[in-house]
Amino acid sequence: MTETATTTAVCEHCDWRYRLPSTGSLPICPHCLQTELTPVDSDVTGMTAAVELVAPFSVPDADLSRGLQRFSSGFFFRPRDLTAENLHSRKQRLYLPRWLVDCDAEAGWRAEAGFDYQVVSHQDQFDESSKQWQSQQIREQRVRWEPRAGRLARHYENVDAPAMEEDAAVRQRLGDFDHTQAEAVDALSLDGALIRMPNRAAGDAWNDAVPGLRLRAVEECRQACRADHLREFDWTPQFSGQHWTQLLLPVFTTYYADETGVLHAVLIHGQTGNAYGRRQAAFRPARNLSLVLGALAVLALFVSLLMVVLSSVGGSDALLSLGPLGVLAAMVTGILAIVPIAYVWIFNRLQPPDPPI
Repeated sequence: MTETATTTAVCEHCDWRYRLPSTGSLPICPHCLQTELTPVDSDVTGMTAAVELVAPFSVPDADLSRGLQRFSSGFFFRPRDLTAENLHSRKQRLYLPRWLVDCDAEAGWRAEAGFDYQVVSHQDQFDESSKQWQSQQIREQRVRWEPRAGRLARHYENVDAPAMEEDAAVRQRLGDFDHTQAEAVDALSLDGALIRMPNRAAGDAWNDAVPGLRLRAVEECRQACRADHLREFDWTPQFSGQHWTQLLLPVFTTYYADETGVLHAVLIHGQTGNAYGRRQAAFRPARNLSLVLGALAVLALFVSLLMVVLSSVGGSDALLSLGPLGVLAAMVTGILAIVPIAYVWIFNRLQPPDPPI
């Protein structure tokens, strides 16, 4: 990687750390959107390691625009600031970290190796149309299981593990990332982007790396046995020579302001364009519509009662028949007046929290 000057900064509101280019002013924290980042000492034990691989931003602009359009539409009483154009113009690049570990593994192992084979049999059926018995050939796929055992001594590279406490939540809401697109990092690929620093120490992530190591060992033992399947795999590994680096995953961050001026962060997958965030319906236009409908209901009720009074004074059957209809219309309009406020309240209550980035 070509060396480039970077600064480590922290948000004093949410205590999240980032690495960013030294040039230029410090941005507002993309996590809480509350305050500008503050420069700090980058030496945090167990949280720093060289960046080895970076997955590039590969989402086509058309997919990004569609993702933002889906996020900013599809509900009533949308805040004026929540538009796909605003989200697109405010986006900034952010890389999320995952740990990569290289290590040596020695182990004795045993398992059951499965080998596919076919069994050919014949089934006789009576054909009603020809009044004859007919034989049909049937091929059945089966697996032959045999015990296998051996020893393994391998060097494994770039086994990934979570580097953030929020890693599972991010993947659940945005989706997985394609690690196969990752490339060796260089200064150009990170130009101008923020890098989220791990908040989970490498030592704590080791237990999450072991299952990935086991999967690789299972596949290598299967290939060594020339088997089609492997089950009941059991090993007693001894690991040594752990070396930790980082893999960076691409996301965009952006934001919008609700009707009260509160900023809400929006997280966008840098490979698929899938957007996630808290959408807030605006209360003020819903309240105004409810007031208008309520006023119409009161007016309709007043006119209906007036028609009833006039019909009793003037003896008009037409006014007398219209009076109850007007009262019914006033009742329906009064009930509808509650709907806009109820919709906004229910919609906002059902929204997920702001992105866990």
